[in-house]
Amino acid sequence: MTNASNDAVVVGAVRTAISDAYRGSLANVSIHQLAGTVVAEVLQRSGVPASDVDDLVLGEVLHGGGDIARHVAVELGLTDVPGMAVQRQCATGMSAVTNAAAEIMAGMNRVAIAGGIAQMTQSPRSFMASPHPWQGMETWLSPSHPDRADAPNMNMMVTVGENTARTVGVSRGTVTLAPFTGSAPNRSELGRIPVPWTVQPGQSVEIDLAIAPADLG
Repeated sequence: MTNASNDAVVVGAVRTAISDAYRGSLANVSIHQLAGTVVAEVLQRSGVPASDVDDLVLGEVLHGGGDIARHVAVELGLTDVPGMAVQRQCATGMSAVTNAAAEIMAGMNRVAIAGGIAQMTQSPRSFMASPHPWQGMETWLSPSHPDRADAPNMNMMVTVGENTARTVGVSRGTVTLAPFTGSAPNRSELGRIPVPWTVQPGQSVEIDLAIAPADLG
């Protein structure tokens, strides 16, 4: 995004492939590696000088508690970029983009990188202490709303994503292609992003993450 008379304009968009949780090809790739790869790639493709970036805003639902955006910024050498963590259930990535756009339109920033990140396989777990003495701890996740059959509070993909898509008639392909203009992109047009995958200490391989998924339906 860059500032032109306080208008927020998207000048680059990149994403990784989606892999199955817990057993997929990206199970051993950390959320910091995924985020860092995408941020570096979109910065290169946009042509915006790294020194012009004022902020990095990343939605990190279910990975809250730290600041992955700041971690990625420092790792990429953007040490003057503060980094902001956004947590909304759901549409966290969209909220990150709108927050960055709002700061640009308000004249607070000129250039920002924003998006959403998730790594379900490696999502951290929280625990709730028992109110009774000597009863230990239980695995716990803060629910976003009261649980219902048609809106489970432990599966926000159904509650927000699937239900909203059905209501407004939006397909997965439409959402996937939304950041792009012109004809539908394919793998050869968009290229691939290599992501280092640690197999064992001292060993690593590279997985090619296609930016556009094979199935857009």
